[in-house]
Amino acid sequence: MPRGRCFMADSLTTTPTTFRALTNEFALKARPIVLVVGAGVSKGIGLPLWGSLRDQVCDCLLGAALPGAESEAKRHLLESAKCEDDLWVAFERMSEAGGRPEFSSAIKSILKVDGNSSFGLYEDLWRLPIAGIVNLNIDEAAHFAYAKARSGAAPAHYHVGAEVEGLAHNVGEGGRPFLWQLHGALENDKSWVMTRADLERRLKNVEVASTIRDIFDRSTVVFIGVGPQDEAIAAVLKALKSEGRRYEDRYWVTDHVDLQSSKWAEENDVRVVGYSAGRHGDLLQMVRVFSRAQPADRTLSPDFKSFGGRIRLPESADEAAGMDEDDLRGALNEKALEIVGRSGLSDEFYEFLEKYDRSIYKSWYLPAKVRDYPFMGYELQDDGRAGAFGRVFPALDENKQIYAVKILREEQRSNIDMMVAFRRGVQAMKILTAYGIPGMVRYVESSEIPAMVVMDYIHGSTLAEVVENRLVTEWQDVLSLGSRLAEIIESAHGLKERVIHRDIRPGNVMISSPWEKTSWEVTVLDFDLSTYVRADDRTFLADKSTGPTSYLAPEQLSRERSAEAKNALVDSFGVGMTLYYLCSQREPARYDPVEFEKEVFRACRVFPSSKWRSLPVRYARLINSCIANDQRRRPTMSYIRAELKALEEAHLDPDLVEDANLLVDELVARCDPISERDFTLLEGGVEVRLVSGVKCQIRVVSRAAIEVVLEWAADASVAFSSRNGVHEKWTSELKRGGWVVSRASGAGGAAHVVASTAPSPRAGELDRLAEALGNAIDATPAY
Repeated sequence: MPRGRCFMADSLTTTPTTFRALTNEFALKARPIVLVVGAGVSKGIGLPLWGSLRDQVCDCLLGAALPGAESEAKRHLLESAKCEDDLWVAFERMSEAGGRPEFSSAIKSILKVDGNSSFGLYEDLWRLPIAGIVNLNIDEAAHFAYAKARSGAAPAHYHVGAEVEGLAHNVGEGGRPFLWQLHGALENDKSWVMTRADLERRLKNVEVASTIRDIFDRSTVVFIGVGPQDEAIAAVLKALKSEGRRYEDRYWVTDHVDLQSSKWAEENDVRVVGYSAGRHGDLLQMVRVFSRAQPADRTLSPDFKSFGGRIRLPESADEAAGMDEDDLRGALNEKALEIVGRSGLSDEFYEFLEKYDRSIYKSWYLPAKVRDYPFMGYELQDDGRAGAFGRVFPALDENKQIYAVKILREEQRSNIDMMVAFRRGVQAMKILTAYGIPGMVRYVESSEIPAMVVMDYIHGSTLAEVVENRLVTEWQDVLSLGSRLAEIIESAHGLKERVIHRDIRPGNVMISSPWEKTSWEVTVLDFDLSTYVRADDRTFLADKSTGPTSYLAPEQLSRERSAEAKNALVDSFGVGMTLYYLCSQREPARYDPVEFEKEVFRACRVFPSSKWRSLPVRYARLINSCIANDQRRRPTMSYIRAELKALEEAHLDPDLVEDANLLVDELVARCDPISERDFTLLEGGVEVRLVSGVKCQIRVVSRAAIEVVLEWAADASVAFSSRNGVHEKWTSELKRGGWVVSRASGAGGAAHVVASTAPSPRAGELDRLAEALGNAIDATPAY
C-alpha cells in the first residue's frame, strides 16, 4: 500500500487508523456504502464551485441588463449579490433580479457538460463497490460518468429532488446503484435547491427526510467534495443528531484539516480521512486504493485454558505421555499459557510443541463411548454431532449446566490454514458475544490443546432437520425464517468489526421448539470459515470436506477468485441458497446457471398461493440475485432483509402495501393476459411483449403513481383498417377501470396509449385496475 503524505495529512483528527478503517469498509462490503458528493468533485472536471458560480451568473445577468430605471435596480441587486458571502442569499437575489427564466438559462449554460468528456474522479467513484451517490450538485457529470465507468451495466436507479419512491428499499440491491440528485437536476429548474427556503422545503419533505434517515441507518456514508460550511450537510446531520442517532461509520474525505474542521467533524460524529490541501491527485490516488482494497490481516494468538496452576507438566516427555488424559490436557494448557505469557509465539513455544507432540496427540483422545467422559472441565454426554471440521458434544460443567463443546478433528492440527481459520472463528464468536448479538450462539471459552470451543447449548433442530420433517409448510414459515436469518447476519455485518460468517447453510442454523411454530427462534452456529476486520485471513479454499459446496459462493472454491471471498457478499450467496432450500425443500444442485435460474422460479411455486400473488416471482428474483456468479450483482444483507420483510408484510396484509414497486409486480400478477408471460425488468417496472405484437410497459412514475403504456407499432403486412379504433378501445376499457388516460393516438396502423393511476394507489384497487388492463389487452384484434 502506498504510504506518506499522499494519504494522510498532518491533523489531530486524521490518523492512519481511520484511513485503514475506511479501506476495510470497501474491502469487506459488509454494509452498503453511499457517497455524498459535493461541488469539490465537480471542480475536478472544470465546473465552478458555488462562489465562482455566483460570480459567473452575476456577470452573465449583468451583461444582459438593459438601460433604464428598472434595469438599474436589477443591476444594483446583482452587484450586491456578487458581494454577498452568504451564497444562499446571493442566489436568491440573482433569481429575483434576473427573473427565473434568465437565471435558469445562465446556470444551465455555465454548468452544461459534454457527455463525451472525461469525468475523472466521478468515473473512479462509480468504479468503487458502492450502493449509490447522493449528489449535492445539480450538474449532469455524475450521470454521464456512470455510463462511462460502467459501460454495458444496467442503468442506475435515478432520482431527482423529492422523487424518492423506492430509493431506500433499493439501497444495496446489487448490480444497480442509485444516483440521487438531492438538490435537483440541471435540465429541470423546478427541482433545484438554490435558496435557503428551497433547502428547508426539501429537507422537511416527509419522504426525503425518511429516505435520508434510512440511508444513514443502513449504510456506511462517505462525504467527498464537501466542506464544513456546507449548510445542506450540516442541516441533515443536525436533524439526525436531534433524533438521538449516533453513527461510527460516517467518513469525511477532505483536505480541510484545520481545527475548525476537526471540531465540526467531532460534533457531527464524522471520522476524518485527510489528504494534503489542494492536491487533487492525492484524492484520486486514495480512491483508487479503495477500489482495490483487501482486508488488512492481523495474526491471532492461540487460546489456552487455565486450571489455576494446580496441574504441573513433567519435564520428561515420556512421563507426561503416561499421565491421565484429562490431567494431561490441563498440564499442557498450563505450560502453554506460561510460555506464551513470557515470550509469545517464540521459538520456545514451538520447541514445547515439538517436545510434547505425543502428549498433545493424546490430549485429543476420546473413548468409543463418551458418556460422562471428563474433558477440559466438562463431562461429555453422548457421541455428539459430526460437522465438517469436528464433532459437537453436549456436555455438563461442574454445576451440571449443559453446554455444547466442539472439538476439532486431530488431523487438522497440522494444517496451519485450518488452525488459523479455527482461531478466526473463535475470535468472531468472542466479538459477537461481547456485543450480545441476538441469534448468534454465545461463546463461553476455548483452547487449542486440544482445539475446542465451548458454547451455549441450543435446544432444538437444525433448519435442515426442520425442513426434512416437513415443518415448513407455507409462505409465512419461509418468510419469517428467511427474514430473521437475514436480520441476524445483517447485525453481524453492522458491527465495527464487520463479522462475516461465510458458511450460511441449513445445517448451521438452529431452530428452537421446532414443533411449535409460534415459539421458533433462529440461532446461527459454526464460525469455522468466518472473518472480520483485520483478521488473519490467509487463503483457505473450501471443498467437499467442509460440507456440501452448493452453499458456498464460487469465489470460495477458486484460488483465482480467493481475494473476493473476504467480503460480505459471500454471505448473500449462502443466504440465497438457504432461501432456495426453504421453498424447494431439497438441496441445491447448481450446475448450469441458466437452468438453475429457471429451477428457482419453479421451486418458488411449490407452496399454496399467497394472497399476494406476485410473492413467488419476487422471492425467486431475490434468490437469483443473491446467487449471481458476479459478486457485484448480489444484494447486500440489508437489502435482502428489507425485501423479505416487505414480502412478509404483503403476504400477511395485502391491503397495507404502499410500496409502488411492489404494487407494479402485483398488478402484473393479477392481470390474466400477462401474468404468466416472460417479462423484461425496466427502471421501476416491467415490459411484456404479447403475441399480437403489442408492447405493454408498467412502471412507477412520479409521486408513486403507476403508469401503463400500450403500444402497437405499425406493421406493413397488416391492413391499417384492421387496427382502426384500437387506441379508442384501450382508452375506453382503461378509463372504465379507474385509469387516467393522458395520451391516446392511432394512425397508420399504429396505436399508442399512456395511462396512470392516482398517486400512491392502494392494494385494494389493484383487482379493478388489473381487470381493466386485461380487458384493454383482450380488446386487441388477434391475427
